[in-house]
Amino acid sequence: MQKEVKVQSVNWSSAVICMVLGANPPMAVFEGFIKRVWGHLGIAQISRMTMRLTMVKFNDEATRDQVLEDGILHFDRKPVIIRPWSADLSAICLVRSVLLWIRLPDLGLQYWGSKCLSALVSTLGKPIMVDKFTRDRSRIQFASVLVEMEVTDNPPRNIQFLNEFGQIMEQEVEYEWLPIKCKACSGFGHAEMECRKELKAKWVKKELHLKRR
Repeated sequence: MQKEVKVQSVNWSSAVICMVLGANPPMAVFEGFIKRVWGHLGIAQISRMTMRLTMVKFNDEATRDQVLEDGILHFDRKPVIIRPWSADLSAICLVRSVLLWIRLPDLGLQYWGSKCLSALVSTLGKPIMVDKFTRDRSRIQFASVLVEMEVTDNPPRNIQFLNEFGQIMEQEVEYEWLPIKCKACSGFGHAEMECRKELKAKWVKKELHLKRR
């Protein structure tokens, strides 16, 4: 049995599991999105595993590794969590850090350089990239930066920094979108009523109640 399990695991070694945080798009819509983004790499199979998880199998592990290294992917401006295939699907659902687009409204144009923006948002998390409108200064109401950060119940709404005159400035922070946080397991991307841990606990309590009766 162990030998067969090992063989089957190797069969899925070139696959990744995808989950859109904060959304559950129809399979046909998400499959079309995956084919547009990764179709040129060579996809062997796309299958919906659960209500929230979609498996994408590539032709080889090298392609899978390339997808994992690229990492940054958004569906409807919501982050797509990408993980290598694992038998433990519950571990994939427990997301502790996410990629978030943050806005810095009314930020002085003198601070729109890539190094300045990275320094400003580094107190929130790891800066990844700016969007096209920020890069070419075609929309100057706010700067938009993609940041990898751990989301808490109360994410920072402002940051402080020293300007070029040595003065302490306070900059407002807006989040384009924040993921749902589960109160039962502290994971992100699902509500308490959808949590496997919570559902399992309720079933256990129900079984104990029936036995006592």
